[in-house]
Amino acid sequence: MRAPGPNRVARFLWREAIRRPLPHGLLHWRYVLAHAPEPLSRQRSLWVASLPGLPRPAWAALEAWLWLRWQLWYGPKSVWRAVRASGRRVRDEEGLGLARQAWRVGTLSLGYCVPPSEIYRYRLYRPENRPRVAEFVYHHSLPSFHAGRNSAPDGGGASSQRLADKERQTAELASLGVPVVPIVAVVRRGASEGLEAYTDGAEPIFCKPRHGSRGQGAFAARREGDAIVMETLGGERLRGGEAAARWASLLHDDDMLVQPRLSVHPDLADLATEDDIVTVRYISERGLDESVGCYCATLEVPAGRVGETRRPTYVVLEVDALTGVVKPFPEGWLSGDQTKKCDRLYKRLGRRPVPGWERIRAGSHLAHTRVPGVHAIAWDWAVTPSGPLLLEGNDGWGPTMPQLLKGGLLATQH
Repeated sequence: MRAPGPNRVARFLWREAIRRPLPHGLLHWRYVLAHAPEPLSRQRSLWVASLPGLPRPAWAALEAWLWLRWQLWYGPKSVWRAVRASGRRVRDEEGLGLARQAWRVGTLSLGYCVPPSEIYRYRLYRPENRPRVAEFVYHHSLPSFHAGRNSAPDGGGASSQRLADKERQTAELASLGVPVVPIVAVVRRGASEGLEAYTDGAEPIFCKPRHGSRGQGAFAARREGDAIVMETLGGERLRGGEAAARWASLLHDDDMLVQPRLSVHPDLADLATEDDIVTVRYISERGLDESVGCYCATLEVPAGRVGETRRPTYVVLEVDALTGVVKPFPEGWLSGDQTKKCDRLYKRLGRRPVPGWERIRAGSHLAHTRVPGVHAIAWDWAVTPSGPLLLEGNDGWGPTMPQLLKGGLLATQH
């Protein structure tokens, strides 16, 4: 077996030993016990599986180094920043002083190697929630969690690569009869074509990287007079030369997919702002008998943009997997402002189901049956006037909203 070159080793050390602030999972002294309590033993399994290709002594030395840096530098600094960002809101809403918040957040963050921002997100600073700290999957252990549930012998690795390729995914699912958002054009990496070639009509377009995720590099574009205006999902608005430079930068990194800019189904148009489309995230999962069911489904409604950065905001509610009827958000997990927004949306929705729900459910299940070896996939659907259209499927989906709605992913096996 050929040894890795010095450049590869240097990049690995820079990424994993210098830039990385946290160990690759939760660390706790109870790991030394032969039979650690559940779900802490599941956290230990995630941590052990985090770097399977590294020799055990080197892996142990790396994790010890990352643990020490978290205890002495990154951890205390992150706690201070988290309390500064969220402490006053929690104090005003819950009557918990800043010093007590700092103590509770700090002891959990340092004791388990958990990002303090996620301690605030899951309200783990509350005494009644503190024992649940090991039940949640956190972002620094998310890759191990997803990889551990997939089946390599059944083709999980190849399926993940197919899901990452949005062009191939769209073509394969369309051939099965799954309603997908059409691809108008594929602009290959390194091409010199400008956006003008795809915005010569009155209708705006939507572009995204062929291998992108989480909306990175995605934007809407339209022509205003002689200039091209680009609006990214992150809130940036670029015009003319700036838009052209961003387009060239994106083409330097990957192929770009050009799709039509979608609109909102009339049954939901009164609930959303015009900044974005209404989407459904349907997370399908395989059961023990290999049948496909629903783990969690949510409706995501755009609620405008805030601040100078024009950061987009959304209201998210759970959807009943069988009926498509929206449920109220569980109490006690959101801030006061977020709770009010969710309650208003829920009241305005009433008992009307998500339009085309059976199409979403059936399409998600059919698509998942064609992706062997992958345990759970998040299918993102746009709810349009012509019915639901699949945007893409992703097997590396984020755990925050599902865990707020369903509880910690390590509390029970999904």
